[in-house]
Amino acid sequence: RWAALPVSVPTILSREFSGRRVLLVEDNEVNRELAHEMLTSVGLVVDLAENGLKACECVQRTAYDLVLMDCHMPVMDGYAATRRIREDLGMRQLPIIAMTANALASDREHCLAIGMNDHIPKPIDVAALYATLAHWLGQPDSPRTAPVLAEPAVKADIDIDAALTRLGGNRQMFNRLLTRFRENQGDVISQLEADRQRGDSSAMILRAHTLRGLAGNLGAVKLSRL
Repeated sequence: RWAALPVSVPTILSREFSGRRVLLVEDNEVNRELAHEMLTSVGLVVDLAENGLKACECVQRTAYDLVLMDCHMPVMDGYAATRRIREDLGMRQLPIIAMTANALASDREHCLAIGMNDHIPKPIDVAALYATLAHWLGQPDSPRTAPVLAEPAVKADIDIDAALTRLGGNRQMFNRLLTRFRENQGDVISQLEADRQRGDSSAMILRAHTLRGLAGNLGAVKLSRL
């Protein structure tokens, strides 16, 4: 894993990616903000979709070079959207990259089995994201050295240094995400309790999945693990 991105890395990638259009499919606004900034900072033109159904509508209107697809979303999840794009819409060459907090080998295999091309685990590591983009937006046959994504040793319940490493040392982005996390997740416990009272286990799972990914982005190691 890169300890920090050298200043020259985004500059080099900007030359390679400038003007390329990607679709970012993500239901959570904090994750959208984070990924959008990571993508636009290297020159990509980014369209946004909040769920898989909207993603299917977008790919029919616009020619994209690549789709970054969250897997767990309301209305239509990333798996169903990918199947529709591949089978119903016949877009078999469009690179679709999964983004999910489920980072086990079996999760990656499932993503590939339903037609996705690659898998980026959450919390998003900026180096892993850029390496994956370079592979799929570069020469199709170019080899890629897979980034090392092993979990670092946990030294504290909150590891800000690890979060800043994933964000390429961008403390301003980290501070914005921290504020957005407070706004977005401040009532998550009461929302979970309301879901439980309704017996809506699917909503509870999606809410907990979102909380896990956002906490991981911010280095809230213990919360993410719980």
